[in-house]
Amino acid sequence: MLVGCATVAPGPVVLAPADAGPLVQVQRPGRAVVGLALGGGALRGFAHIGVLKVLADAGVAADLVVGTSVGAVVGALHAAGLPADAVEKATDELDWSVFGHLVVPRLGLVGGERIEEFINRHVGYRPIEALAMPFAAVATDAQDGSLAVFNRGNTGMAVRASASVPVVFQPVRIGSRQYIDGTLVSPVPIATARAMGADIVIAINVTYRPMESRLRNPLDMVFQTVQIMAHTINTKNLQEADVLIEPIPPGTAVSLANRAAVIRAGEDAARAALPQIRAMLSAASARRDAER
Repeated sequence: MLVGCATVAPGPVVLAPADAGPLVQVQRPGRAVVGLALGGGALRGFAHIGVLKVLADAGVAADLVVGTSVGAVVGALHAAGLPADAVEKATDELDWSVFGHLVVPRLGLVGGERIEEFINRHVGYRPIEALAMPFAAVATDAQDGSLAVFNRGNTGMAVRASASVPVVFQPVRIGSRQYIDGTLVSPVPIATARAMGADIVIAINVTYRPMESRLRNPLDMVFQTVQIMAHTINTKNLQEADVLIEPIPPGTAVSLANRAAVIRAGEDAARAALPQIRAMLSAASARRDAER
């Protein structure tokens, strides 16, 4: 039903702007709260879908999801209640036209409005607070470099802000502020998942290592700059995860054409992590029983 209602807008839809207000912690379900932290990494983000498939098959259910950049794209669809197969089917629509038209000479080459519409259509035009699972998208305040966490309002707008790579996309103006890609400040949003109430954080890191990039043109150099920042932040940040999943796609030439191979890489990495995840959940259950 969700997929069906997501394909057609119920008349003109007006959503409140995305809001980066105070985080609301999830309600305690009587067990350890499991949070997913889905990181940025451009087209490598298709690996998130493979991870979600394996977790679902293994019966590992998350209580909240936080995403940065492409992690926010996949995370929003997952939080809306779409199973992993439906998320994969939705991303089959993605091609370069989804990024929109050139808008030179503004602050980015393309506007990104089509990404916002893509997300809102597939979540049934629901605001973040009406999704099936608590969700937040991490972005960067372009004016002071601070972390912004969107957890209310327009879902597509929040995701668009989180995924607005500098120079490539125009910054997203929300209120009096402008926002850009969250990878600059939180490439894998582990701390935000913890702040939302996660006891166990499963982090999926799909960022490129700087040495993997090929520098051929100015946009490659922009991308490399973001990856250097992400790699530096991740050096310490990833140690805060309870379980770290790092899919390794085959080769470095990740593209829309080989998304299936990237998804399989996510599946392989998630299967390898299942024993650790189960051990974490078992230990948390034992601690809870001992406290009773």
